[in-house]
Amino acid sequence: ASGSRKHRPCLAQRPSAILRAMPSKGSQFCLNVWVRNKAAVVKSQAWEQVGDNVFGDVVGRIANNFVPDEEVVQGVAEAVLGDLAPELAKKGIHATAELVFLQSNFFVLLVEVRSADFQRMAENGVISRATAHLIQCFEFLPLVARRPLLSSVLCSVAEGLVPELPDEVQADLARRGGVDARVAAAPIADQAAALFDAVAALRQEELDRQRKNSLKQAARDFTGQKEPTLADVTQAVARRCDADIRRTVDFVRDFLEMADCRGPPTVALEQAPSAAAVGDSSLVQKR
Repeated sequence: ASGSRKHRPCLAQRPSAILRAMPSKGSQFCLNVWVRNKAAVVKSQAWEQVGDNVFGDVVGRIANNFVPDEEVVQGVAEAVLGDLAPELAKKGIHATAELVFLQSNFFVLLVEVRSADFQRMAENGVISRATAHLIQCFEFLPLVARRPLLSSVLCSVAEGLVPELPDEVQADLARRGGVDARVAAAPIADQAAALFDAVAALRQEELDRQRKNSLKQAARDFTGQKEPTLADVTQAVARRCDADIRRTVDFVRDFLEMADCRGPPTVALEQAPSAAAVGDSSLVQKR
Protein backbone atom coordinates (compact mmCIF):
# COMPACT_ATOMS: atom_id res chain seq x y z
CA ALA A 1 0.00 0.00 0.00
CA SER A 2 2.81 2.36 0.85
CA GLY A 3 4.47 1.59 -2.46
CA SER A 4 1.35 2.42 -4.41
CA ARG A 5 1.10 5.79 -2.67
CA LYS A 6 4.74 6.44 -3.42
CA HIS A 7 4.29 6.12 -7.19
CA ARG A 8 0.85 7.76 -7.37
CA PRO A 9 0.84 10.89 -9.56
CA CYS A 10 0.56 14.27 -7.87
CA LEU A 11 -2.54 15.10 -9.93
CA ALA A 12 -4.51 12.31 -8.24
CA GLN A 13 -3.74 13.67 -4.79
CA ARG A 14 -4.94 17.25 -5.50
CA PRO A 15 -7.25 17.36 -8.58
CA SER A 16 -8.23 20.49 -10.49
CA ALA A 17 -5.96 22.84 -8.57
CA ILE A 18 -5.87 26.45 -9.75
CA LEU A 19 -2.43 27.97 -9.41
CA ARG A 20 -2.30 31.56 -8.23
CA ALA A 21 0.65 33.86 -7.77
CA MET A 22 1.37 37.36 -6.62
CA PRO A 23 1.08 39.97 -9.43
CA SER A 24 4.23 40.14 -11.48
CA LYS A 25 5.23 42.44 -14.32
CA GLY A 26 6.42 39.36 -16.15
CA SER A 27 2.85 38.10 -16.37
CA GLN A 28 1.72 41.34 -18.03
CA PHE A 29 1.78 42.27 -21.68
CA CYS A 30 0.16 44.87 -23.92
CA LEU A 31 -2.27 44.35 -26.75
CA ASN A 32 -1.91 47.06 -29.42
CA VAL A 33 -4.87 47.48 -31.78
CA TRP A 34 -5.26 49.68 -34.87
CA VAL A 35 -8.79 50.05 -36.31
CA ARG A 36 -8.47 50.47 -40.08
CA ASN A 37 -12.09 50.77 -41.27
CA LYS A 38 -13.78 53.38 -39.12
CA ALA A 39 -16.23 54.34 -41.90
CA ALA A 40 -17.39 50.73 -42.32
CA VAL A 41 -17.85 50.35 -38.56
CA VAL A 42 -19.99 53.51 -38.44
CA LYS A 43 -22.04 52.30 -41.41
CA SER A 44 -22.58 48.93 -39.71
CA GLN A 45 -23.82 50.69 -36.59
CA ALA A 46 -26.14 52.83 -38.71
CA TRP A 47 -27.54 49.68 -40.34
CA GLU A 48 -28.26 48.26 -36.90
CA GLN A 49 -30.23 51.39 -36.04
CA VAL A 50 -32.19 52.10 -39.25
CA GLY A 51 -31.74 48.96 -41.37
CA ASP A 52 -29.52 47.71 -44.18
CA ASN A 53 -30.90 49.98 -46.93
CA VAL A 54 -30.26 53.21 -48.80
CA PHE A 55 -31.34 55.27 -45.81
CA GLY A 56 -28.88 53.36 -43.64
CA ASP A 57 -26.08 54.12 -46.12
CA VAL A 58 -26.92 57.83 -46.07
CA VAL A 59 -27.04 57.92 -42.27
CA GLY A 60 -23.72 56.06 -42.14
CA ARG A 61 -21.99 58.51 -44.49
CA ILE A 62 -23.31 61.51 -42.57
CA ALA A 63 -22.37 59.99 -39.20
CA ASN A 64 -18.86 59.18 -40.43
CA ASN A 65 -18.23 62.90 -40.99
CA PHE A 66 -19.32 63.87 -37.49
CA VAL A 67 -18.44 60.92 -35.23
CA PRO A 68 -14.83 61.27 -33.98
CA ASP A 69 -12.40 58.41 -34.51
CA GLU A 70 -11.88 58.14 -30.75
CA GLU A 71 -15.57 57.49 -30.12
CA VAL A 72 -15.67 54.60 -32.59
CA VAL A 73 -12.39 53.14 -31.35
CA GLN A 74 -13.59 53.45 -27.75
CA GLY A 75 -16.51 51.20 -28.64
CA VAL A 76 -14.20 48.66 -30.26
CA ALA A 77 -11.92 48.70 -27.20
CA GLU A 78 -14.87 48.10 -24.88
CA ALA A 79 -15.97 45.16 -27.04
CA VAL A 80 -12.50 43.61 -26.82
CA LEU A 81 -12.41 44.17 -23.06
CA GLY A 82 -15.78 42.49 -22.66
CA ASP A 83 -14.78 39.39 -24.63
CA LEU A 84 -11.11 38.93 -23.75
CA ALA A 85 -11.31 37.65 -20.16
CA PRO A 86 -14.20 35.20 -20.79
CA GLU A 87 -12.49 33.76 -23.86
CA LEU A 88 -9.23 33.23 -21.96
CA ALA A 89 -11.15 31.71 -19.05
CA LYS A 90 -12.50 29.04 -21.39
CA LYS A 91 -8.91 27.94 -21.90
CA GLY A 92 -8.21 27.90 -18.17
CA ILE A 93 -6.39 31.25 -18.08
CA HIS A 94 -7.74 33.84 -15.67
CA ALA A 95 -6.63 37.30 -16.71
CA THR A 96 -7.59 40.94 -16.30
CA ALA A 97 -7.47 43.64 -18.98
CA GLU A 98 -7.77 47.41 -18.91
CA LEU A 99 -7.63 50.22 -21.44
CA VAL A 100 -4.47 52.24 -20.82
CA PHE A 101 -4.09 54.31 -24.01
CA LEU A 102 -6.33 55.54 -26.84
CA GLN A 103 -5.60 58.02 -29.60
CA SER A 104 -7.21 58.37 -33.01
CA ASN A 105 -7.63 54.83 -34.41
CA PHE A 106 -5.17 53.19 -31.99
CA PHE A 107 -5.62 51.79 -28.48
CA VAL A 108 -3.62 49.71 -25.99
CA LEU A 109 -4.91 47.13 -23.51
CA LEU A 110 -2.83 46.03 -20.53
CA VAL A 111 -3.39 42.30 -19.97
CA GLU A 112 -2.28 40.50 -16.81
CA VAL A 113 -2.41 36.75 -16.22
CA ARG A 114 -3.58 36.31 -12.62
CA SER A 115 -4.01 32.55 -12.34
CA ALA A 116 -4.27 29.41 -14.41
CA ASP A 117 -6.19 26.15 -14.27
CA PHE A 118 -3.65 23.84 -15.83
CA GLN A 119 -5.98 20.86 -15.89
CA ARG A 120 -8.40 22.81 -18.09
CA MET A 121 -5.50 24.11 -20.16
CA ALA A 122 -4.45 20.50 -20.72
CA GLU A 123 -8.02 19.52 -21.66
CA ASN A 124 -8.09 22.32 -24.25
CA GLY A 125 -4.70 21.34 -25.65
CA VAL A 126 -2.99 24.54 -24.51
CA ILE A 127 -0.37 22.53 -22.63
CA SER A 128 0.44 18.83 -22.36
CA ARG A 129 -1.00 16.69 -19.56
CA ALA A 130 2.50 15.84 -18.38
CA THR A 131 3.24 19.53 -17.90
CA ALA A 132 -0.03 19.99 -16.01
CA HIS A 133 0.83 17.07 -13.68
CA LEU A 134 4.27 18.48 -12.97
CA ILE A 135 3.06 22.02 -12.26
CA GLN A 136 0.29 20.85 -9.91
CA CYS A 137 2.93 19.21 -7.76
CA PHE A 138 3.94 22.76 -6.75
CA GLU A 139 0.91 22.80 -4.44
CA PHE A 140 2.80 20.55 -2.02
CA LEU A 141 5.75 22.91 -1.68
CA PRO A 142 6.01 25.46 1.14
CA LEU A 143 4.48 28.83 0.36
CA VAL A 144 7.84 30.60 0.37
CA ALA A 145 9.18 28.27 -2.31
CA ARG A 146 5.90 27.96 -4.20
CA ARG A 147 5.21 31.63 -4.95
CA PRO A 148 8.34 32.31 -7.06
CA LEU A 149 7.74 29.12 -9.01
CA LEU A 150 4.10 30.00 -9.67
CA SER A 151 5.05 33.53 -10.73
CA SER A 152 7.53 32.05 -13.17
CA VAL A 153 4.86 29.69 -14.54
CA LEU A 154 2.33 32.49 -15.02
CA CYS A 155 5.00 34.56 -16.77
CA SER A 156 5.49 31.66 -19.16
CA VAL A 157 1.73 31.52 -19.76
CA ALA A 158 1.72 35.25 -20.57
CA GLU A 159 4.67 34.82 -22.92
CA GLY A 160 2.79 32.05 -24.69
CA LEU A 161 -0.19 34.36 -25.27
CA VAL A 162 1.90 37.11 -26.90
CA PRO A 163 2.26 35.39 -30.31
CA GLU A 164 -1.17 33.68 -30.25
CA LEU A 165 -3.64 36.22 -28.90
CA PRO A 166 -3.35 38.94 -31.61
CA ASP A 167 -4.59 36.64 -34.39
CA GLU A 168 -7.48 35.44 -32.22
CA VAL A 169 -8.58 38.98 -31.33
CA GLN A 170 -8.24 40.13 -34.92
CA ALA A 171 -10.35 37.24 -36.21
CA ASP A 172 -12.96 37.77 -33.50
CA LEU A 173 -13.32 41.48 -34.34
CA ALA A 174 -13.72 40.71 -38.03
CA ARG A 175 -16.24 37.94 -37.45
CA ARG A 176 -18.44 39.53 -34.82
CA GLY A 177 -18.15 43.26 -35.51
CA GLY A 178 -16.92 43.59 -39.08
CA VAL A 179 -13.89 45.48 -37.78
CA ASP A 180 -10.75 45.44 -39.92
CA ALA A 181 -8.02 45.73 -37.32
CA ARG A 182 -4.31 45.15 -36.99
CA VAL A 183 -3.45 43.60 -33.62
CA ALA A 184 -0.02 43.10 -32.09
CA ALA A 185 1.12 42.07 -28.62
CA ALA A 186 4.28 43.15 -26.85
CA PRO A 187 5.83 42.30 -23.47
CA ILE A 188 6.01 45.16 -21.00
CA ALA A 189 9.75 45.49 -21.61
CA ASP A 190 9.16 46.15 -25.33
CA GLN A 191 5.96 48.21 -25.06
CA ALA A 192 7.66 51.60 -24.70
CA ALA A 193 9.33 51.25 -28.08
CA ALA A 194 6.14 49.88 -29.64
CA LEU A 195 4.09 52.77 -28.25
CA PHE A 196 6.62 55.34 -29.44
CA ASP A 197 6.53 53.91 -32.97
CA ALA A 198 2.72 53.83 -32.94
CA VAL A 199 2.40 57.46 -31.79
CA ALA A 200 4.95 58.57 -34.38
CA ALA A 201 2.95 56.79 -37.09
CA LEU A 202 -0.25 58.44 -35.85
CA ARG A 203 1.42 61.85 -36.02
CA GLN A 204 2.54 61.21 -39.59
CA GLU A 205 -0.97 60.07 -40.54
CA GLU A 206 -2.40 63.27 -39.04
CA LEU A 207 0.03 65.40 -41.05
CA ASP A 208 -0.83 63.48 -44.21
CA ARG A 209 -4.54 63.93 -43.46
CA GLN A 210 -4.12 67.68 -42.99
CA ARG A 211 -2.15 67.93 -46.24
CA LYS A 212 -4.79 65.89 -48.03
CA ASN A 213 -7.58 68.10 -46.67
CA SER A 214 -5.72 71.21 -47.82
CA LEU A 215 -5.32 69.78 -51.31
CA LYS A 216 -8.97 68.72 -51.30
CA GLN A 217 -10.11 72.21 -50.35
CA ALA A 218 -7.89 73.71 -53.06
CA ALA A 219 -9.43 71.30 -55.58
CA ARG A 220 -12.92 72.35 -54.47
CA ASP A 221 -12.06 76.02 -54.87
CA PHE A 222 -10.44 75.37 -58.24
CA THR A 223 -13.26 73.28 -59.73
CA GLY A 224 -16.26 74.66 -57.89
CA GLN A 225 -17.32 71.05 -57.13
CA LYS A 226 -18.14 69.82 -53.62
CA GLU A 227 -16.46 66.44 -54.19
CA PRO A 228 -14.15 66.93 -57.20
CA THR A 229 -12.84 63.94 -59.08
CA LEU A 230 -9.67 63.69 -61.14
CA ALA A 231 -11.72 64.30 -64.28
CA ASP A 232 -13.19 67.48 -62.75
CA VAL A 233 -9.74 68.79 -61.91
CA THR A 234 -8.40 67.92 -65.37
CA GLN A 235 -11.29 69.68 -67.09
CA ALA A 236 -10.89 72.73 -64.87
CA VAL A 237 -7.18 72.90 -65.70
CA ALA A 238 -7.95 72.60 -69.40
CA ARG A 239 -10.55 75.37 -69.16
CA ARG A 240 -8.19 77.57 -67.20
CA CYS A 241 -5.35 76.99 -69.64
CA ASP A 242 -7.69 77.60 -72.61
CA ALA A 243 -8.91 80.84 -71.06
CA ASP A 244 -5.34 82.01 -70.35
CA ILE A 245 -4.25 81.20 -73.90
CA ARG A 246 -7.23 83.06 -75.31
CA ARG A 247 -6.49 86.11 -73.18
CA THR A 248 -2.89 86.04 -74.33
CA VAL A 249 -3.92 85.79 -77.99
CA ASP A 250 -6.43 88.65 -77.58
CA PHE A 251 -3.79 90.80 -75.93
CA VAL A 252 -1.27 90.17 -78.74
CA ARG A 253 -3.91 90.82 -81.41
CA ASP A 254 -5.00 94.09 -79.76
CA PHE A 255 -1.41 95.21 -79.46
CA LEU A 256 -0.71 94.54 -83.16
CA GLU A 257 -3.92 96.25 -84.22
CA MET A 258 -3.01 99.32 -82.17
CA ALA A 259 0.41 99.41 -83.82
CA ASP A 260 -1.15 99.19 -87.30
CA CYS A 261 -3.65 101.94 -86.54
CA ARG A 262 -1.04 104.39 -85.21
CA GLY A 263 1.41 104.15 -88.13
CA PRO A 264 -0.41 105.42 -91.32
CA PRO A 265 -2.49 108.19 -89.72
CA THR A 266 0.69 109.93 -88.49
CA VAL A 267 2.11 110.19 -92.04
CA ALA A 268 -1.21 111.39 -93.44
CA LEU A 269 -1.40 114.23 -90.93
CA GLU A 270 2.07 115.47 -91.88
CA GLN A 271 1.19 115.61 -95.62
CA ALA A 272 -2.35 116.96 -95.36
CA PRO A 273 -2.80 120.80 -95.84
CA SER A 274 -4.00 122.82 -92.91
CA ALA A 275 -7.56 124.10 -92.71
CA ALA A 276 -6.40 127.72 -93.16
CA ALA A 277 -4.54 126.86 -96.30
CA VAL A 278 -7.57 125.16 -97.74
CA GLY A 279 -9.66 128.23 -96.96
CA ASP A 280 -7.18 130.61 -98.66
CA SER A 281 -7.12 128.39 -101.71
CA SER A 282 -10.84 128.45 -102.07
CA LEU A 283 -10.89 132.29 -101.81
CA VAL A 284 -8.33 132.61 -104.59
CA GLN A 285 -10.37 130.43 -106.88
CA LYS A 286 -13.49 132.57 -106.29
CA ARG A 287 -11.63 135.72 -107.22
